[in-house]
Amino acid sequence: MREEIALSSILGASVYDSSGAFAGTCAKLPYFPQEDPIAFPDFIVKTREGDRLLPSRQVRTVIGSSIQVNGSALDWMPLSSSEGHAAAGARSA
Repeated sequence: MREEIALSSILGASVYDSSGAFAGTCAKLPYFPQEDPIAFPDFIVKTREGDRLLPSRQVRTVIGSSIQVNGSALDWMPLSSSEGHAAAGARSA
């Protein structure tokens, strides 16, 4: 059974790696409505090294505006293109 989490609690949330170190901020949630209109298979995390694609299967917990993940941000694929998917994202002021 999938756990339901509010989109507003994920966007802008701080992301921490398995060591507890700050890895970045959740900037967007790409999704593929043609495949599954309600699932977000990945997270786009803004890190010091640039945007990276965090597979949702690596997310361990979401508590408040904090996301704890397995592994290191260096293991996540650098985002080179957002082509082919829509994205829910935080708005810039």
